[in-house]
Amino acid sequence: MGAPAAPEVSEVLEALEATLPEDAPAGHEAWQKVKFTDKRAGPYSYFYFGSQRFQTTLKSCLTEQALLRVTRACYVKFSEGQPKERVIEFRDQVYDRIKGIPPEKRRRLLEATGAALAAPPAAGAEESKTYATAEGARIADAIASVRRRSANAKASERRRRKRQKQERRLAAGFAVDGAGAERGVDDEPERVAKAKAKDKAKGEGEPGGGSAQPAGREDAPEGHEAWSKVRFAPSTNSVKLNLGTLKLNLAFQTTVIACGGSRDEAERVARLCWVKFAEGASRDEVVAYRQALYDALAQGARAGAAPARAAAGAGAHAGDEVADLEAAKRDLKAQGRLEGSLLVEGRSAERKNASINGLYARRAADQDGHGAYEKVGADAAARPRFLYYCREKSRWKIDCNIRAKRAASRT
Repeated sequence: MGAPAAPEVSEVLEALEATLPEDAPAGHEAWQKVKFTDKRAGPYSYFYFGSQRFQTTLKSCLTEQALLRVTRACYVKFSEGQPKERVIEFRDQVYDRIKGIPPEKRRRLLEATGAALAAPPAAGAEESKTYATAEGARIADAIASVRRRSANAKASERRRRKRQKQERRLAAGFAVDGAGAERGVDDEPERVAKAKAKDKAKGEGEPGGGSAQPAGREDAPEGHEAWSKVRFAPSTNSVKLNLGTLKLNLAFQTTVIACGGSRDEAERVARLCWVKFAEGASRDEVVAYRQALYDALAQGARAGAAPARAAAGAGAHAGDEVADLEAAKRDLKAQGRLEGSLLVEGRSAERKNASINGLYARRAADQDGHGAYEKVGADAAARPRFLYYCREKSRWKIDCNIRAKRAASRT
């Protein structure tokens, strides 16, 4: 049987009990939802009710048991449908009642419960009067248990985050050894050398041998400047091209995601794009060439000459598109409508609704208080497209007709 509480502490506990609200019924979900957190800045308990977070502090409730009881009572208020403002008012009223306990009595209780947080005295030493109280010992056991659970949860969370970080780094093309060490940009020369050796070995295994590139996996020639002009950027999981030596003031990159998660493929595509720039290709032509390589990788066409043929075909097709675009610009300029026109691009030619790509000139009449645009160019007559603001959906749309025209046709 535990030692009886000191008279002055027992008296304060009775006074505290009188200020507390009724606890949650046995079996109520509040007993599982309310959590305790032992923070050095100030322990507190909390819960989530839907998307709403609510907490109470140990400092305002004096003991952990009182803290959890007040928090559970607040959860019950939420479950009864009361708004958060009313529950805050209810909690503050409990705080005020606890503050109504005379300061001297509250100090005695805090001394008793505070001593429970200290380590037990050494064997043979005289025990602290407050530590020997039944309430103090019970609080010490409860807080020690909470601290153990909290430490285990934090360790588990640290392990989970470490695993996630390693998985992200692996997806970005980093190698993680058994000790958790990561290999990144500092190993770039080694990565380039291994890639060259791998390509050379594959080439020697093909009919004809030699140092030729493997069939279906085109790359920059060995020793080409492109090998030193691409750089992997871990922060964006992409490969950047250094075009400064070509005196091109533009940014260009390839992404690991677009290359099926392979950093090696992203670097290979980047090198090929650099070669295209060095040959004098325009940015639009290189963008189309890059997209063709992306599409070939997505279709799994890594063997044979399919990727090279697709890229070459896309380059020729891109040349036709550029010629049509320049012709449309000249026509608009002659009509005095080039200023204020818009260029829509980025939709792959193989995908649905690729016809939205093109040059759009502003129409004389606005739509829903915003400017409206119509596509111009060679295919505009066969496949008309309009860019306008739709007030009903509060967004811009590209359609084959303008909403007002459809409404007029129905009438």
